[in-house]
Amino acid sequence: MNKTLAFIFFLIILIKVASVPATAQTNDQGNVSNIIACPFPMIPLNLKEGLSQDNTSLCQNGCCLACPIVNNFYKTGQIDLIYRTLGFIRLISFICILILVASYIVLPNKRENPALIVLCFNLSLLIFLGVSFFYFGDFKRIQCVNSITQSTMQNNTLCGVQAQAIILLISTVFAILPVVLQKIEFEFGAVCLVSSESSNLLFWYPLAVFVIPGFMIHVWTFVFIGKSQCMFNSGFEDSTLVEESSETKGKSITEITGSEIVRAVKVQWRALMLALIFMITYMIYWSYFIFEINRKLYPGTFLEPWFSTWLKCIIENGTKSKNAQNICSVYSINYVPNVAYLATAESLTALLGVSIFIVFGTSVGLWSEWKLFLMNKFGASETLSNNRSWV
Repeated sequence: MNKTLAFIFFLIILIKVASVPATAQTNDQGNVSNIIACPFPMIPLNLKEGLSQDNTSLCQNGCCLACPIVNNFYKTGQIDLIYRTLGFIRLISFICILILVASYIVLPNKRENPALIVLCFNLSLLIFLGVSFFYFGDFKRIQCVNSITQSTMQNNTLCGVQAQAIILLISTVFAILPVVLQKIEFEFGAVCLVSSESSNLLFWYPLAVFVIPGFMIHVWTFVFIGKSQCMFNSGFEDSTLVEESSETKGKSITEITGSEIVRAVKVQWRALMLALIFMITYMIYWSYFIFEINRKLYPGTFLEPWFSTWLKCIIENGTKSKNAQNICSVYSINYVPNVAYLATAESLTALLGVSIFIVFGTSVGLWSEWKLFLMNKFGASETLSNNRSWV
C-alpha cells in the first residue's frame, strides 16, 4: 500500500514539473477570421472530406480544436502520456486480478464463504479493468469520431458499448436508463461515461448505495469482533482470578484488551482493507468528477475572457511553430481539470487490481494452496507414471 501511495505522489510531482509553462507571446488579434490558415493546434474544416461541425465540436470561422477538445489546453501530449502510462498499469492490474479470480475458482478451499464474497468482488473488478481493452493502444477510438468530433453513444457505437460494460457492474436498471435517456458521451479522461449533468443520479448515487454501507458494515464488523473477544476474555479472567487485587485485575484486562484488538486486526484486516481501498478510490474519483470534470467546455467557451486570451496566444504563436500549445497553456491551465487531481484519481482506479492483489494475493496460504493443488494434480500423475515404469 505504501508503494502504491509513493507511486501516486511521484506521478503527481513528475506531472507538476512537466507542467511549468513557457513564456507566451500575445497580440491584440483574437479572431481566427483575421488569419489565412488555422494556427496549430486548430484544424480547418476543409482539411479533408467528411469533416463537419457537430454539437460536440468547438469551431470558429472554419477552424476547430482537435479532438479531444480539452487536451488542447494542456501541454502537447501531456494528457496522452498520462493515459498511456495508466493503460499499462491497468493491464498489470487486470493480470493481478485474473490470478486472484483463477485462484478463487480453482482452489477447493476458496470456493466457500467468505471467500465467495471476495470472488464476486474480484470478478466485477476484472470486468471493470477489462474495459481498458476497448481503448488500449488507441484512446481516440473511444474519445473521438473524427479529428474534431467527440464521441457520444449516438455517433460512436464503441463508446456506448464500453460505457455499458462499466455501468452493468452496478445494476442492470441503471445501465438501461442512460441508454434510454441517451446520456452517454465522452467528456474527459480515457472512457465514455454518463454525461456530467446526469452522472450523480444515474451513476454515482447508485454506486454510493453499495460502497458507503459496505464500508460501514466492514468497520462495524471489525469493531464488533474486537469488542466481543475483549468482553469474553475479560469475563474469563474475572472468573478465574477472583482473589486478585483490583489494580492487578485492571492491568490484566488492559493487557487482554490490547492483545484481542491485535487478534481482531489479524482476523479482519484484509476485508477492512478491501472496503477501505474501494471507499477511498470512490470518494476521490467522485470528488474529482464533481469539482473538476464539471469544468466542461461548450460552444459558449469562445465568449469566455480566458479563452480569448488563449486564442490570441495561439494565433500569434501557432502560425510560427508547433510549440504554441505548450506556450499558451499558461492561459488555460486554471480553467480545465487540474492535471495533478486527474493523475491521482485515475491512478487510484488503475491501481485497484494491484492494491487488491497486495491485500489478497500476497497471502502465504494462497500460494501454499496452489502448491498443494499442483502437487496433488500433477504429482499423482507423475507417481502413477513412475509406478508403471517399474512394472
